[in-house]
Amino acid sequence: MEYTVPQASIICMGITCLGCFAIPIILFLILKKKGADTKPFVTGAVVFLLFVIALEGAMVRAVLTSPAGETIQNNIWYYAIFGGLMAGIFEELGRFTAFRTILTNNQDKDINAIMYGVGHGGIEAMVIVGSAMISNIMAATMINKGDISALTQGLEGDQLAQVQAQLQQLTTIPATTFLMSLWERASAMILHMALSVITWFAAKKGPALLGIAIFIHAAVDAVTLILSRSGASTLSLEIMVTALSLASVFYARVIWNKYSSKPALQ
Repeated sequence: MEYTVPQASIICMGITCLGCFAIPIILFLILKKKGADTKPFVTGAVVFLLFVIALEGAMVRAVLTSPAGETIQNNIWYYAIFGGLMAGIFEELGRFTAFRTILTNNQDKDINAIMYGVGHGGIEAMVIVGSAMISNIMAATMINKGDISALTQGLEGDQLAQVQAQLQQLTTIPATTFLMSLWERASAMILHMALSVITWFAAKKGPALLGIAIFIHAAVDAVTLILSRSGASTLSLEIMVTALSLASVFYARVIWNKYSSKPALQ
């Protein structure tokens, strides 16, 4: 089969990839200039890899491959609630644990809560979308050079059909869809910064706020899963996620103003 990936798609992949790496770095530099420490950024990245990629991933696989897994996956509401709770529980408990242990000596600066969120959301953007865009660009380049055989070498049967379908999809996806991935990651980073603020004050003032952070996180993820599985357009999905993320920022600002020694998020 002959495939060609439009140049516009490759450019949009490059922009998205660059954004996924550049935005966290720029935010890190801005927060450093405002007095934040480096340690929360690094801790946020490490906790994401441990609690999300390793622990949450293992738990999700265990449940979905259990006798209950088929029931969960075949019911949009069960799947959304399960997925949302897994994300909310593991990620917020990861934040809370880090704030109460590794970052106890950094709690004098509330801005470190935001720095942690940048590290957490930043590494997520790099690992999930940034690395995917790098793979897409490499595959697109090989496709346009007519070197598809290198991508399908050694494959046969269902595996070959699956890879060929993925390559064909890469040639037909609208270029703007790749930019939507950057928009989605930007919204997710905003949400992570807001949730980090809420959980930060849960660690400092009492765990009641932890339950709220878990609920917000689970609700946003559940709504996202329901919309994506119900056939909502990518645009409407991203608008909804952005709106929910900004609402979370508003609530985080209320918490900040109530408990921080500074009058507002700066």
